[in-house]
Amino acid sequence: MAGRIRFGPQQPEITLRSGENVPLVRLKERAAARAIDLVPAGLVLVLATALMGCLAYASLATGDEYEPYGWLLVPLAIVFVALFLTAAYETWATSATGQTRGKRMKGIHVVRLRDGRKPGVAASFVRAALPAAASLCGLTLIWRASPLIATLVAAALYCLTYLSAFWNRQGRAWHDSLSQTLATTRFAIDH
Repeated sequence: MAGRIRFGPQQPEITLRSGENVPLVRLKERAAARAIDLVPAGLVLVLATALMGCLAYASLATGDEYEPYGWLLVPLAIVFVALFLTAAYETWATSATGQTRGKRMKGIHVVRLRDGRKPGVAASFVRAALPAAASLCGLTLIWRASPLIATLVAAALYCLTYLSAFWNRQGRAWHDSLSQTLATTRFAIDH
């Protein structure tokens, strides 16, 4: 079928700007590594979301629609801290070794597109900050209208930055494109 849509990497490897060929990682391996990395932050975010739901329900039950908004800032602060700590960890781990815990467990390395070496601090920060920034935009723009919907939009925007790899021919997500990195199974040049 010529008209069939294919998602993710459509070739087994990519040629870096240095001329070196490196294998691309399948999207299911990247998703598994991401899931491993998000377990600690995910637990915090689920608890914060549950707390928001309880506080919002309390406002409906008591009929006081403005009082709980001060209390809703507590889970919002928790979400901000969780996103910040996740981005800080990913920046540190990726710039230090080219791998987070999840990537190490799945045999994935993050490398620079130009030469296959591990990314520096700036590229690692961009890689980690884009999903967090997208999530925070969703939270802050919709928060006053509906904290619960804002949380769902924030989660969707966070996931969308990673899901963007599905429609990229090289399987590179937006954060990879912006930081000029890619996920491979090995470093092209020893780091």
